[in-house]
Amino acid sequence: MTLGKKSPTAIAWLPAHGLALSIPFYFWGFTTTNLLFCAIGLSIGHFVKFGCPAAQDTISQGVVSRSVLAASTAVMLFMINMPGYGLGPPVAGLLSDFFFGRYAVRAGFAGFANAGCHADTDQ
Repeated sequence: MTLGKKSPTAIAWLPAHGLALSIPFYFWGFTTTNLLFCAIGLSIGHFVKFGCPAAQDTISQGVVSRSVLAASTAVMLFMINMPGYGLGPPVAGLLSDFFFGRYAVRAGFAGFANAGCHADTDQ
C-alpha cells in the first residue's frame, strides 16, 4: 500500500517535513569554515528540499481537468519562476549594494563602495 493511499494529505506534509529537515543542513553548510563540509551540507540540504517541486506539480495537476493540464503547469511554472528568476537577481544586487556600502563606510573604507563607479580624471 502506498503512502498516498494511507494518507491522502501526504503530498502536502511530506515536502513540508523535507523543507524543515533541510534547515539544519543549510545552517551547517553556511556556517562552517571547511569547504568540504560546506559542499556536503549544502548538497544534502538541496537534495532534501527538492521534494517540494514534485508536490507543487502533483497538487496543481490534481485540481484541474485533463484538458488543461499542460496549461495549468505552464501557468504555475511561470508564476513560480518569474519572481525567483525575474526579480531575485536585481533584488539581491540592490540589497548587496545597500548593505556593502553601509558596512564599508562603518569599517573605515569611505568611498570604497563607489571607487569603481567613477573614472579617475586626475591622471
